[in-house]
Amino acid sequence: MGRIVRLPPEAVEKIAAGEVIDRPAAVVKELLENAFDAGASYVVVDLAGGGTEAITVADDGCGMDPEDARLAFSRHATSKIRGAEDLWRITTLGFRGEALASIGAVARVSLITRPADSLAGTAVEVEGGRILSVGPAGCPPGTTVRVRDLFFNTPARRKYLRTSGAEAGAALETAARLALGYPRVAVSVRHNGREVLRTPGTGDRREVVAALFGGAVAAKLLPVEAADGLISIQGFAGPPEINRSNRQQQVFLVNNRCVRLPGLLGPVQEAYRGLLPAGRFPVVVLWLTVPPEEVDVNVHPAKLEVRLLREKMVAALVFQGLRRALRNQRTAVAAPAPAGEPPRPEGRQLGWGYGGADSHVVRAGEETAPYAGASPLHRLRVVGWLPPVYILAHGETGLFIIDAHAAHERILFEQYLEQMRRGGASQYLLPAQTVELEPRHLPVLERYGGVLRSLGLVLEPFGGRTYLVKALPHGWKAAGLTQAISDLLEYLEHEEPGPSPVDRAAAALACRGAAAAGERIEGEAASALVRRLAAAADPWVCPHGRPTVIAVGYDELARRFRRGRHGHGE
Repeated sequence: MGRIVRLPPEAVEKIAAGEVIDRPAAVVKELLENAFDAGASYVVVDLAGGGTEAITVADDGCGMDPEDARLAFSRHATSKIRGAEDLWRITTLGFRGEALASIGAVARVSLITRPADSLAGTAVEVEGGRILSVGPAGCPPGTTVRVRDLFFNTPARRKYLRTSGAEAGAALETAARLALGYPRVAVSVRHNGREVLRTPGTGDRREVVAALFGGAVAAKLLPVEAADGLISIQGFAGPPEINRSNRQQQVFLVNNRCVRLPGLLGPVQEAYRGLLPAGRFPVVVLWLTVPPEEVDVNVHPAKLEVRLLREKMVAALVFQGLRRALRNQRTAVAAPAPAGEPPRPEGRQLGWGYGGADSHVVRAGEETAPYAGASPLHRLRVVGWLPPVYILAHGETGLFIIDAHAAHERILFEQYLEQMRRGGASQYLLPAQTVELEPRHLPVLERYGGVLRSLGLVLEPFGGRTYLVKALPHGWKAAGLTQAISDLLEYLEHEEPGPSPVDRAAAALACRGAAAAGERIEGEAASALVRRLAAAADPWVCPHGRPTVIAVGYDELARRFRRGRHGHGE
């Protein structure tokens, strides 16, 4: 008997489904793509439990007749292509005919649909890949798909899902990026009954960006345009002062399809060379129009990536368009200080102690706890500053190099936890400030809001995605709060196993409140930082596990310089 056998249909279905549907966000992606391809003018997405309990997507598109509604749950059944030659002329988001079949294979699905010219609609019930029923139903024109109990028949996959908040954030991010490609479609997303995203559907791209990234950011974005023959680029670029801690807000759309294009990340960063602090990334949203025959959209099972025939030309256009936009703004090489914050002198003094309720910076050298222990750090003498972030000190055993940012993180981290144990302490803002959050960050705040409040950051809903910031942890400044809180929630969004939510939140607050690379810390301020670090319970690592201090002993120095133990030549 041969060793090769044909897999049974149910195994084939689940393997195919696994390529397309790996989490609730994938369901939202496939159903939204179908709605856009159906010519919808509005789409409503409703999530329950992050999408693990239920996902409902309703649109006013063209709808389906009974025969198409049944056939739509078959594998490789599509209305969007007719043969292999059409793969090189794709103008729709979907084309593989796998969406509903893959979703139906791993969930319980109800579909209700009606074309506008039909008097009655059609209802289809599917469970685990089996069509249970097809029959007439009363419904408005368009299509509504409800997906329940995702992965009920594949428990191994279900156990790898993240928390409902994390899954909701991923689904929101997916919906937001898809909405960018279709500004004429009004998109509404609700999570557990609360609307967390709404695009106006006016066709104005800047309005869609405002709905996703916030009105304050959208208002400052610079227009970008570049073209070469049939290839054109339009979109927006953030001025250097609007930057992020990662590339999450660098978005590329090819023929209205939001995709990953790793080959364009380099040109984007190169266009901003010399304009951004180290480790920061610009906000960029670009729509690329490319002849369909020059785009291979069939290189990824979930259509998350495409291949461009003339990628180098596109990369050059991206660079040129961004450089022109930045040059037209006459951007200075160094980003200006945030409004309301005075310029910082070259060697400004930082505060390391506690502040009063109305202060944001404490006098340099002010301490709150004496050192108690045998660490060599308490007898160090600061001798200099090494850019971008290092304090040099010497002690009884040799040279000590202290990462000022990591050290300040450790100090603030322990300070926040101690304040929480004492019942909390905050710097209250009078008046309170408002911040507008991104939709994907709302589930994160929902999960961590209580913890952040106990650590000193107090945010209260103020309508829609706007929140009142009523109090800050010590060490935080009132200037630039929108970006600071965005960075904080971005960090918390990416969950890591191990640390408790309290420790993760405290570490994130400490990272955002700590001295940044490039801020000179000299004189008494540097000595105060070293004394505070020596007093810490765990002075040798920051809250993220990176070292705060590297020590080079005198014996090691002598060995490196080929000297004797007492500094004499050998």
